[in-house]
Amino acid sequence: MDADTLRLAGRSPLSQPAHMNLNGYMRWLAVFSVAANLLLLAMPLYLSQIYDRVLPSDSPDTLLYLSLFILMCLALFGMMEVLRNKVAQKMSACFELRLAPRLLHHALRTRASNKGDYALLLQDVANIRQMLASRAFIGLFDLPFTPLFLCLLFLVHPVLGVLATLGAGLLVLLALANEMLASDKQGKATDQHKQGTAKSNEILTHLDDVCAMGMGEALRGRWQDTMLQAAHSADDVAQVNGAFFGLVRFFRQMIQVAMLGFGAYLVLTSHLSAGLIFAASIVSGRALMPIEQFIGAWRGLASSRAAHRRVRAQLDRMEDAERDAAPRLELPQIEGRLWCQGVTVIPEGEQFDKAILKNINLEIEPGHVVAIIGASGAGKTALLRVLATVSRPDLGRYFIDGFETTQWDADQLGANIGYSAQESHFFRGTVAQNIARFSPTADARAVIAAANMAGAHDFIGTLPQGYNTLLGSEEIRLSGGQKQRIALARAFFGDPQILLLDEPDSHLDFTGEQALRNAIKDAKTRGKTVIFATQRNLLVTSADKVLVMEAGRIANFGERQELLPIRAQSADKPQQLNAPDEPLDPSDVPDISDASNPSPSMKRSS
Repeated sequence: MDADTLRLAGRSPLSQPAHMNLNGYMRWLAVFSVAANLLLLAMPLYLSQIYDRVLPSDSPDTLLYLSLFILMCLALFGMMEVLRNKVAQKMSACFELRLAPRLLHHALRTRASNKGDYALLLQDVANIRQMLASRAFIGLFDLPFTPLFLCLLFLVHPVLGVLATLGAGLLVLLALANEMLASDKQGKATDQHKQGTAKSNEILTHLDDVCAMGMGEALRGRWQDTMLQAAHSADDVAQVNGAFFGLVRFFRQMIQVAMLGFGAYLVLTSHLSAGLIFAASIVSGRALMPIEQFIGAWRGLASSRAAHRRVRAQLDRMEDAERDAAPRLELPQIEGRLWCQGVTVIPEGEQFDKAILKNINLEIEPGHVVAIIGASGAGKTALLRVLATVSRPDLGRYFIDGFETTQWDADQLGANIGYSAQESHFFRGTVAQNIARFSPTADARAVIAAANMAGAHDFIGTLPQGYNTLLGSEEIRLSGGQKQRIALARAFFGDPQILLLDEPDSHLDFTGEQALRNAIKDAKTRGKTVIFATQRNLLVTSADKVLVMEAGRIANFGERQELLPIRAQSADKPQQLNAPDEPLDPSDVPDISDASNPSPSMKRSS
């Protein structure tokens, strides 16, 4: 292949710095927090001036000016609080919007096998976002001012400073004791709740099977037992937390009482003015408030920190992989030449003898139509998943147009493959959006053309809003055949060069099969590569070649007229064939030794 035909693809989003630059938001939060905490000193100053200056001097003018001053300070304080909340909200949104797409992008680009881990990471990002926007996080910026307020109390009187400092230490000790006694119980309750949620999700996922086999009450009982255990554990945690919460509030108020009582004693002994009693009480309350907030939010903050460590570790792995990877090339237009070389697929956790595909050697040229037949469990679906790059071989190599699939740009490859699984899933959106694969630049004519090829256009017109009907809503109940036609339309959309269809006729009536056969015939005339698995007779007549799967291996592969001569009659006369829904029997296929497990010698393009 001429090097001039290759061009470097654009830089991946993963090449951007992984550390989200939130320092600007942090700086503004710090600035507004400094202003807010300093403005709060206006209140104790106001009270001390009233008691020590206004009342003794009997001066209304002084009271007026002091009141205007405190109102201005309180207004500015309110503005600072609004700005702090606004900055925290913007920072949290920025964090999620810059980080979550990176994780999802990496999962899509790498076809991550650990999908559950990425789902948990995205949930971690959401949890961190909620924490960043919470009052608990904003309160962390108030903690540095606790020593400042304690120092002010020491300036008022050393004993008042000691009382407040001892009170702060006591609150911290109570928080540590609470954590030590409740952490194990909390972990147990969380695990039990997760088990209950997993059981309920399993029941709801397989609801039809559960109801059909009368397993509902038994499974509901198991779920209820688990949830009761979780509730008891959560109750134990709540009792411990409630007891310590009461103690914290008690000692918090006791410290305030001690400050007022000792302050009054100092006034009686002429060591302190009356105004400073209330000023010291307000300052001590402000000194202890961030500690109390931190204690209440400790568990959430610790959980968010653990989530951040997990996300940070994944970002580091992503950066390492991106740094070590060679620049990805965007290759020329796909022709549809497929080549499997010793492809073997082994289920996770199993040994080689449990492989569902075993040493598959296969070559398919562009413009050919191949029917895959075989008994259930023979490996038809597994082979199609490999050909569609849904799954990757554990052993062996898979080439498209002479290049391994890992060398192709994922978006370019996906746009040239039309894949329809046995059970296709539709994402929440309109019929048109699902057919168009949610492409923002999809043309309405291309959507309708794909629907016509799948024989879906007419029935889509009968839906409440036609192509704008929302899939996934409870009001719309599609039959199996209707779902399959929409799935086929999605596979046909964009005129892909490779069509891979897993039992596309399983829910179709004769009219639907006829439309499917016409679409396959049209694709063949335009040089497309079409591969489909089927258990029924009629669709096989559309194929040039037949591939027989048996126990994960290729038992036979060759021209349809040679392997299935009895079915070489005209497809336009279905009455001469077996019943359309009669399953194929692979044992009827004659043994052709030279077609068994072929070893292609395709020359790679250079």
